[in-house]
Amino acid sequence: MLLVAVTSCDSLTGEPDTRIPLEETLNEESTGAFLRVLSVDVAGFDYVNLDEAGYVFTAEYSDSEKGGKLENVEFTVSYTSNDYTETPPEIDYAEVKTVPASEFSEREESGLPSKQFEITFEEAITALGIEQSDVELGDSFTIQWTVNTTDGKSFGPESASPPVTGGFYSSPFQARSPVAILIDPEKYVGTYQITQQGPGTFGPVFESMQFEAELSVDPNNTLNGRVFESIAIGSPSFGEYDFPLTFARAANQSDNVLTLSGRVGLGLSCGGPEIIFAPEDDPTLSSFDVTDDSEFSFALVDNVEGACGGAPGTILVRFNAEKVN
Repeated sequence: MLLVAVTSCDSLTGEPDTRIPLEETLNEESTGAFLRVLSVDVAGFDYVNLDEAGYVFTAEYSDSEKGGKLENVEFTVSYTSNDYTETPPEIDYAEVKTVPASEFSEREESGLPSKQFEITFEEAITALGIEQSDVELGDSFTIQWTVNTTDGKSFGPESASPPVTGGFYSSPFQARSPVAILIDPEKYVGTYQITQQGPGTFGPVFESMQFEAELSVDPNNTLNGRVFESIAIGSPSFGEYDFPLTFARAANQSDNVLTLSGRVGLGLSCGGPEIIFAPEDDPTLSSFDVTDDSEFSFALVDNVEGACGGAPGTILVRFNAEKVN
């Protein structure tokens, strides 16, 4: 079996401020302008402090004139309830606010316009016409943005394409902001023994079936995220990858859910689909106890796209800190 690198912008790695020629990425008819997300500073609405909660991220603006065509950025938001019995399951998009070009400042590293954005919980529910009392733990909001340029063009979620949604440019044109509870930053951090319960398509998902790794607060989700770094599919020749986790607390301890925060693509294939690990949708396959962070577990979907002729499969992963100093 021969694995090859997937040659697309999604697999590009390197220094975060290394410029990639825009002419190779921008298409004036589709993705002619976008926000490159530099960091997600607060990744959700804190359920125990909704009055001050906000989704916060920092981004820089790019276009074919090095940021010179920016008019403004429009933000919209939608709402999805986690309780289908008492509230409408979904409320469609409503306009939240428009941020003019004058509020951006030049980023020293790139020379492009940049800004830290915040969509507050209050702004979101006001735009949607719902009350704070309507919102429950586990609900979620989807934030979308559209870039408007001085030549009258607009670029939003419908303009998203693989060259800009991932990799260096990281411009998905939208973000999900769950209603979640802050996880104590002193919990679920440090050295853990990680055990994969059964082989995947390529054997180990990580560096081996059992190994040690450092778990730390995810800088892209300080609300309830953790991240660890590991070699993938047991081969150091492919380098190391970040595996981000989301600890979603529920009203009932037994309903807590731990998942991968999103898909983890390796940028590798056998000439077809890329090897990708994805979150497992079944909440019963994960568990964590907020009073005891010495042991917890989650599940992921191995090889979700069926790369290299292998079938997708569910992999159980257990973390144990009791035997690690």
